[in-house]
Amino acid sequence: MFGKLHKLIENAKALDENTIFIKLVSEQKTKDLILHLNRIEQLFKEGIDSDGKIAGVYSEFTEFINAGITFSFEGESKRKIEGEPYLLFDSGFFYRSFNVRVYKDGFTITANDETEDGTELARKFGRKILGLTTQSTNELAQNIRPKFVKETRKQLFG
Repeated sequence: MFGKLHKLIENAKALDENTIFIKLVSEQKTKDLILHLNRIEQLFKEGIDSDGKIAGVYSEFTEFINAGITFSFEGESKRKIEGEPYLLFDSGFFYRSFNVRVYKDGFTITANDETEDGTELARKFGRKILGLTTQSTNELAQNIRPKFVKETRKQLFG
């Protein structure tokens, strides 16, 4: 009778929440969500960095030289219109270079941010263009929460 309880206690002592989190973040589906949140929800749709700040807005000249051009990525399309936030999207190279690197204590979002003319986007607009806002982090947490609970129960109860 106490054997099962003893085993549960031992499993609880051995439980490492960070290991479970890293396991879940390492799954391709979760990485894809992280990239979607950063590239599409934050940069493409809202034009905001990981602090929720707008890097800048398009000028009348930018709208003029891009007249008639629609920029598309992952089923989303936008035009560069005066007064609207930067997309940081021209050829799509920057967006396609995004990757999630998982470490034993977390993850980072990386990308090749050098443009054709040598401009480094992170240097020009701030390093925080790569990373999740509080809202995106909360959305990620809500997405992995059920998987986290399931994996925790699996480790506790065998």
